[in-house]
Amino acid sequence: EADVLSIVQDTIKPLPAEVQSFALHLHHRYLDKGFTCAVEIKGFHIYSRYCYKRKEVWGINASLNNGYHINVKPVKMDEYTDTIKTFAPYLREIIAQGYGCGRKRAEIGHCDGGCRGLPIPLDNSVLDMKDDIVSWFDHELSYLQRK
Repeated sequence: EADVLSIVQDTIKPLPAEVQSFALHLHHRYLDKGFTCAVEIKGFHIYSRYCYKRKEVWGINASLNNGYHINVKPVKMDEYTDTIKTFAPYLREIIAQGYGCGRKRAEIGHCDGGCRGLPIPLDNSVLDMKDDIVSWFDHELSYLQRK
């Protein structure tokens, strides 16, 4: 875990201090709630994956191509639509856009299997949504705990 924490800290080091603080808050909060964190490093791409009972819920993605994001892979948003309606407008817009997809292989015409989930930019805009993000992740965790 200490190695994972140091990798996460090094990964987010270029971000503004308050954004780093929020990312570390999420890291610690969900490890304390029973999540595991695995770091995947591929070339110039680092992905810290946060899973609950082997189900990926969210992650921190850093790449040269796409920048920094929190990627969310929700399962049961239909169970808390009333809560989603209270989220910050920008977060509701991200949710309404739906899942992103990994790069398509134009020459083959199919997905390369890299589903990104719902990407939230990890920049100063995340600070206006941080309480909503925590609420969102807590709702997802609540569902997974009942399974």
